[in-house]
Amino acid sequence: MCIISCISSHIEKILSLKQVLNNKGIRISGINSWYTTAVIKHGIPGVFAYLKTKDLQILTNKGGEISLNFNNGVVDFSDRPNYIGKGDGIAALKLKLIGKVLSGDAIIDIAGVAGDCKESALKVGSKRYPITAGKSTISISPNAIIEIESKNKDNTCYAVIADLKTLNPSNKV
Repeated sequence: MCIISCISSHIEKILSLKQVLNNKGIRISGINSWYTTAVIKHGIPGVFAYLKTKDLQILTNKGGEISLNFNNGVVDFSDRPNYIGKGDGIAALKLKLIGKVLSGDAIIDIAGVAGDCKESALKVGSKRYPITAGKSTISISPNAIIEIESKNKDNTCYAVIADLKTLNPSNKV
């Protein structure tokens, strides 16, 4: 990824992702490179332009908040992590529902639970639910954040989500 624009003025020093995003690197492509040809032919603003898009999501320390599109009553996990939780000394990973999210009940299908989750809860917005493998009903709302709330001794607790969809008469738990 860092062939075009990730070196500093000292060629041996690699830049951080934050520095690349802030255009601190120098471009080292040749005059007849694929990059120059693409820019002239297609008017592409730059090979790293996708890093500045609204949908950019960067995880740091294996944690962060991932936005998931919720369209037609189903969450799209394409190219996104489908687990939530936190480990000892690792930042928590949370999921945020975006798109056409209507307030109401939904079915969450948890494929598996890992770690010591005895005193932890699945937190959706301000509501808490037990963490259990299988299908259960939760309440969702626009911009709802799904996370694991760890209590006391539960330093490590993860849940893998197989599916999340709105509840309607044809898919009751």
